[in-house]
Amino acid sequence: MSDRALIKKISFGHANCYLVRQNENYILVDTEMPGYSDRLISILEKEGVTRENLKLVFLTHGHVDHVGNAQALREHFGVGIAIGRDDARLIEDADHTFPKAHNVVTKVMRAFVMMLERKYVFEPFKADILLENDQDLSEFGLDGAVVSLKGHTPGSVGLVIGGHIFTGDAAMNLMGKTIPSIFGEDAEDMRTTLKKIIQYKKENIHNGH
Repeated sequence: MSDRALIKKISFGHANCYLVRQNENYILVDTEMPGYSDRLISILEKEGVTRENLKLVFLTHGHVDHVGNAQALREHFGVGIAIGRDDARLIEDADHTFPKAHNVVTKVMRAFVMMLERKYVFEPFKADILLENDQDLSEFGLDGAVVSLKGHTPGSVGLVIGGHIFTGDAAMNLMGKTIPSIFGEDAEDMRTTLKKIIQYKKENIHNGH
């Protein structure tokens, strides 16, 4: 996949999804908050996505703002859903536990965000594929691989494809700088993960927020 290949960012104001095309195949990274399935499907179809060429819905982690429309996409496109093995429980239990804050400021922010997100819920579901570090995705027609980005959640994973990395919430963009997520289950893991991410060119790092 070259830098000129299609990478389309899609967002409805909560989290970033990415539609990636390699050759004639597509993969969707994350699916936004619940309630946007019709709009998301419409955008994908306008981009040329069909049941035949959408090869995978790749969930970077199991939080509601990233998995919210995965089931609707599976039903509409007949596509498989993939998630990191250690985050599978989050979607199977529809676990809405918000990740930890690590200082006074982020604790206040955490309480505010949790209040805003209470209205968003999703039904429990299971993934079709459980992802592991270094897993090759060639069986889906993609020259890409999985990288473990644990810290924000235990099973956070990234997609590496053609010099690009899709990080979910393992990192975020703040005024043009890539930093660790301000929330996460393990602060040390988040710092280790950030070292993996910042090896990539800034313009090739695609964050969840």
